[in-house]
Amino acid sequence: MKKIKIIVAALVLPFLFSLKAHADALPSESGDRVLDVSTYNGNINWKRVKQNKKMNTKFAIVRVQHGKHIIDQYQKKNADGLSANKIPFGTYAYSMFSSVADAKSQAKMFYKLSDKRTKFYVLDDEQHIKGNEQSYINAWLAQMRKLTNKKLVFYTYQSYIPSYHINYSGFDGLWMARYSSGNLGYNPDLWQFSPYIYKNKGLPNGVTADISYMRHLSTVMSWLKPYTKVTYAKVNAKASIKKNNYKIWAHVPNSQAKIKSVGMTNTYVKRAIKVVQKGTRVDNKADYYKISYKGKNIGWVNKSALKVITYQKVTYARPKEYQGYVKKTDKNLKLYNHVPGTSASAKVVAKGVNKKDLLFFDVSAVRADKTKWIRIKKADIKGKFWIPKKDVRYDPLRPVNESVKNSVSIKSSNKQK
Repeated sequence: MKKIKIIVAALVLPFLFSLKAHADALPSESGDRVLDVSTYNGNINWKRVKQNKKMNTKFAIVRVQHGKHIIDQYQKKNADGLSANKIPFGTYAYSMFSSVADAKSQAKMFYKLSDKRTKFYVLDDEQHIKGNEQSYINAWLAQMRKLTNKKLVFYTYQSYIPSYHINYSGFDGLWMARYSSGNLGYNPDLWQFSPYIYKNKGLPNGVTADISYMRHLSTVMSWLKPYTKVTYAKVNAKASIKKNNYKIWAHVPNSQAKIKSVGMTNTYVKRAIKVVQKGTRVDNKADYYKISYKGKNIGWVNKSALKVITYQKVTYARPKEYQGYVKKTDKNLKLYNHVPGTSASAKVVAKGVNKKDLLFFDVSAVRADKTKWIRIKKADIKGKFWIPKKDVRYDPLRPVNESVKNSVSIKSSNKQK
């Protein structure tokens, strides 16, 4: 990118970004690094770049255009060379905005010209022409979000940010240039720190290529993955926390820009939480559940952190027989207030039935797992209870109690009785 002398600015924006208190030493040229390349770097031998293990090129960032009038003639050659050697790359556009309309136009142009193999896009904003620079940045960003689900990164040099009151928080990362040690500030994810003569290692002799250091490795590497689509499904289930130290997210991770963690699973250990929605990421098939507690939505958590009890659908019908007995006396036979496993409120409310007790049947039910249930009424006990249908026998010889029969109201439904 354009080489500009970096000056540490006295003006800062403490309400937007916090500066680090300690000095940042310049990184070494060895290790995992990122290269910035353009026409100025000439004909690069990417095979030799790949073979250099001292400075391991994790990926490169390739220039596409300089303003709207200069197209980088080496973009395709660099993209082809990088792809042939399995080095991922992003692309960048050096901006020269004069209006909001111009910023939108340059965004469309950049997207159209960029090699489709690019993993992410970078706005290189380091030259103010006129007007409100922030409004141009916002327009470019909004336009690019409409065009792509790939990550968008903001690039500039350190003093440019306070000079033009730049807010880059809408981007997926910050790439910043500073070629000296000191207070780096603004906590960039990728630090462009050195123009390096890459002699005999892929670049023509005497040609420089700007090197960048990944200060936040996981963030920078996430730029290589686009935002994923998510398939959603309604869920009606109760759950408990199975694993601590899992983050709870505002949305399914990597499904949109700037998704924040809103808590940890530790907070909800031994609490009855509810699952209301399931989201499956298309990219890696990972499942996330949207959870709530006491009727209030909490956020999304990885399926691995939860023990989920899903509720089954149930179909109701009028029973063919209206009275009978249990097959045998069972003091421990569980009596439920609803068909178990079909709602959060279904629970054991009593136990035990004697085989001599006459029972009246008013509703039968079949769960999704094909198990059959029947609702009973005992003459000597107030209330109605659900028990497995397999545990009852009918008494077809006994006359049907017309008052019971006529009072039955049945609906075939998936709603819980």
